[in-house]
Amino acid sequence: MPGRPNNCKGKTGQDLIVKIPLGTLVKDLKTKEILLDFTQDGQEWKICSGGIGGKGNSRFKTSTHQAPFVCTDGTLGQEIEIELELKLIADVGFVGMPNAGKSTLISKLAHIEVKIAPYPFTTLRPNLGIIEFDDFSRILIADIPGIIQDAHEDRGLGFAFLRHIERTSALVFLIELAPYQERDPFEEFLMLRKELKAYNPEMLEKPFLTVLNKIDQEGSSEIAAEFISKYPYDPSTLHTISALKSINTAPLKEAIREMAQREHIHF
Repeated sequence: MPGRPNNCKGKTGQDLIVKIPLGTLVKDLKTKEILLDFTQDGQEWKICSGGIGGKGNSRFKTSTHQAPFVCTDGTLGQEIEIELELKLIADVGFVGMPNAGKSTLISKLAHIEVKIAPYPFTTLRPNLGIIEFDDFSRILIADIPGIIQDAHEDRGLGFAFLRHIERTSALVFLIELAPYQERDPFEEFLMLRKELKAYNPEMLEKPFLTVLNKIDQEGSSEIAAEFISKYPYDPSTLHTISALKSINTAPLKEAIREMAQREHIHF
């Protein structure tokens, strides 16, 4: 705003402060360059600065020249177009096909209410839960919507949610034992790992557990045995459970605790 006569100056601008959650990426809208990654509480960053006002003729008057015809222009403020992208910060991310039982499991482990229904894509947004232990330590777990084949190409809910498990320190692959469906749980497990690798190969470097869910269903024991015979990783990383009936969820909870607290313990 320009100044006016009688030494009136333009109105001083106010700082615009935007509060954002931890885990937010600031990107240049045009180049997609990551300008800053907000990962620390209280972190601040100045995106751009406003202009500096010019000087009116009263700033140049002297004892011998009281009305000079001299002034300077102000400078324009900086402009930038940005986009904000939120990536959740959690200790453990749950990965699985639609309707694998991820929401049921997180509700049992973290004692939170989530939408659960017997059809795929019940979860349309990430669920966060906190597992608390006897020593008052805590683990933050994230359940994202089900991953389907070619999710890395943005099929299904694709990129919209794969990014939310990039920051997790560990993963839990939840595999549904489906005796009454023409599906191969082991092939689904390989597909999930393939999708994560195609999206970001570093995600497969994280420690992980593999959980075979719905062991309570008739015929699931045989399918689980076949899966176990093909499983190429450390057998200690493999668990069979029923999230619905809380079968073997206590040992799984301890295994998640050991995996997630390997380097840091949160209270």
